[in-house]
Amino acid sequence: MTRGEVGCALTHYKMWLIALERGYDKVTFLEDDASPVEGWEDTFNTLTSDIEWDVVHLHSHRKPDERTAQRVKVKRGLYTGYKEGGGSLGYVLNKNAMEWLISNILPIQHPVDGYTNRLSAPWANSGLKCFITIPYLILEDGTTVSIIGGNRDKVPTS
Repeated sequence: MTRGEVGCALTHYKMWLIALERGYDKVTFLEDDASPVEGWEDTFNTLTSDIEWDVVHLHSHRKPDERTAQRVKVKRGLYTGYKEGGGSLGYVLNKNAMEWLISNILPIQHPVDGYTNRLSAPWANSGLKCFITIPYLILEDGTTVSIIGGNRDKVPTS
């Protein structure tokens, strides 16, 4: 892992702690290069109003039609997640998910998207209900280039 990846993971970790300390039931996390589509909040609320959820990925590094065999359509616009994340561009967590992440991230062994991604992997056994919106409600704005995962300043992970 690079120092940037560790720093990014610690930033997300700190925000999860702050959200819980402030008593938030759900929180949206967006990277600096995230560009929400118009009306994304209304769409999100409509998609999640009648289901129980813990994690909703608003974007994925996968193409929307990729892994269709593993993603199961819940209803129009909402699918069960399958190893989503890949950059953690945008996701929404409820209290259960934040508590799970906080109790499982330290010591940091992976970039933060490895942890948020893990929640939607079938082998994770997190017990959390994970979904992905398709079409994505958050897009990359294309103006920011990340070097967080570059090959410089590697730090030991064990």
